[in-house]
Amino acid sequence: MPIPEVVRDLRRTAQVTVHHGLLIPSRAGADDTEYWHDVGTAGEVGFQNNWGNYGAGRAPVGFRMDASGFVHLRGVAHGAPAQGGVIFTLPASWRPPGLQTFTTRFAELTSLEQEVLYVRSNGEVTLRWPTPGNFNRSGLLLDNYRWRAG
Repeated sequence: MPIPEVVRDLRRTAQVTVHHGLLIPSRAGADDTEYWHDVGTAGEVGFQNNWGNYGAGRAPVGFRMDASGFVHLRGVAHGAPAQGGVIFTLPASWRPPGLQTFTTRFAELTSLEQEVLYVRSNGEVTLRWPTPGNFNRSGLLLDNYRWRAG
């Protein structure tokens, strides 16, 4: 059997997941929700309003769902339009049942100024108006935020 057919058969039986061209073994009964979905990559949701990945060796912006139904964010975003705005929109099954509010900050700031990140029930992951002077900063931290999918 040619290799692509073997991979297709393994995926069908949930023994492996193909993630960015790599074969990742799956646990028994696991599905793709255990793996990171990187925003802006082929087949995933895209960035909006001039947002993107920070790069420079930092984790890409992504989300995943754990076995308990909690959605997790990770990564460092780059962009920050002057009025905040939608960073990306989550697919329907990953959205919270109500507004989630988190404090975050820009990685390059040395002050303790915090920003507010909203994850809305319509799936929008949004930055509130940034602190004056902080927009156009790089490195909006999105790590360690989670909520139960609604």
